[in-house]
Amino acid sequence: MIARAFQTAFNQVRYFRQKNARESQRLQFSDELIGSLSGKAEDFREHTDDDLAALERCLQKLPEKQKRIVALRVEPGGTNRAISKRIGKSGAVVSQTMNKIHESLM
Repeated sequence: MIARAFQTAFNQVRYFRQKNARESQRLQFSDELIGSLSGKAEDFREHTDDDLAALERCLQKLPEKQKRIVALRVEPGGTNRAISKRIGKSGAVVSQTMNKIHESLM
């Protein structure tokens, strides 16, 4: 998913540069720099994909209730307070649950 986003962004930059060739001559970024950054992005993508696969394996080990709390936590506005309101538990319980999740995955 992230690798696809990087590739899409790279393609969009390349398309923009081709479409606006005259204007892009004013840019101070050389093709060599763009290529170098692309290579670094590729390296980052590979590590990100590995990290994402490892995260998915870890999440599979969790019970469904804990998976739901993790999912709520990574949503925008996913504070302990917001989670506690959504699941009907206290903030302390959510915090303790998050700590248990962290410990179980370490």
